[in-house]
Amino acid sequence: MFEAGSKSPHRLSRPLISAFLFLYLMIQVLLPWRHLLYKGDVNWTREGHRFAWRLKSNVVGGVMSIIAVDPSTGQITPIIPFDDISPEQYVLMIYTPDMLLQYVHYLKEKLEKQGMKNPIIKVDGKISVNRRPFHPYIDRNVNLAEEKYRLFSSADWILPPPPDL
Repeated sequence: MFEAGSKSPHRLSRPLISAFLFLYLMIQVLLPWRHLLYKGDVNWTREGHRFAWRLKSNVVGGVMSIIAVDPSTGQITPIIPFDDISPEQYVLMIYTPDMLLQYVHYLKEKLEKQGMKNPIIKVDGKISVNRRPFHPYIDRNVNLAEEKYRLFSSADWILPPPPDL
């Protein structure tokens, strides 16, 4: 059935399975530590927080408003996120920066399809960590529609935490 010196299909698949298993295990070990790659306190920035091996006992709440500005006319349009997402998604989005950026990019595409060229989308967000007073979280002067998602570097549009955090 096999010629002398040829490898069986089972012998060829072992290195492939071993490589896949090694890669899978490395992801499972390293992914929870990625929050160490971001600058700032992960309790505030929330970057790298998901899937982390951290005690997630913080109570986080927030408020947020979103506006879109048509650069050609200067017209300001308040955005009502509930037209696009559920209340549960909205609550998570307030303090999850990558989710917020994803929604803003979706919103940019939606507004462009409606005829607004290069919309400027700004967010005014404040959060409270562990029932402390609300503190500005998002730089409301930044056009988030132009910001790119960066996997392992901090978002410049997240403001520094309050001193008492």
